[in-house]
Amino acid sequence: MASKQRELLKAQALRDKGKAEQFSEDLTPEGRREYYLLSMALFAGTVSTRLGDEPSRDDIDTILKELRYDFRDSEGKVNFLHIEGAIRALYGEEDLLDSIAKADQTKAFMAVIMKIVHQNDDVRNRLDDYLTEAEKLVEVWKRA
Repeated sequence: MASKQRELLKAQALRDKGKAEQFSEDLTPEGRREYYLLSMALFAGTVSTRLGDEPSRDDIDTILKELRYDFRDSEGKVNFLHIEGAIRALYGEEDLLDSIAKADQTKAFMAVIMKIVHQNDDVRNRLDDYLTEAEKLVEVWKRA
C-alpha cells in the first residue's frame, strides 16, 4: 500500500488539515482507488472496535445520534443517511452501498473514523496498528 494514502488517512483521522492537504495533492486515479479501499478497511476496523461483531439496532442508532450531535455544525457537509448506510453495510446490508457514490462513501467513512479516533484513546494511540491491519485487509480484498 502506498504510504501517501496511509499518511493522508492518518492525517485526516487525527484532524490535521495541513498534513491532509499536503498528502492529498496530486493523487492519481489509482491512488484515489487505494485511498478509498484503505479508508473502507480502516472504517471497518474502527467501527467494529466501537460496535463489536453484532451490534443491535439500538447500538447503531446510538452512534448515529452521537454523530449528528458531533457534526451538528457541519452545515450539510455530513450526510447521515450515507453514514447509516455505510455502517449497516458493514453488518450485512452490503447493497446499501450500491446507491452511494464512492466519494460520498469515503466522506461517510471519514466522519465515523474521525469520531472514533477522536473519542477513543486506545484507537488514537494505536492508529498505526489499525492502519497496518487495514492495509492487510485491502490486500486480502485485492486477491479475492
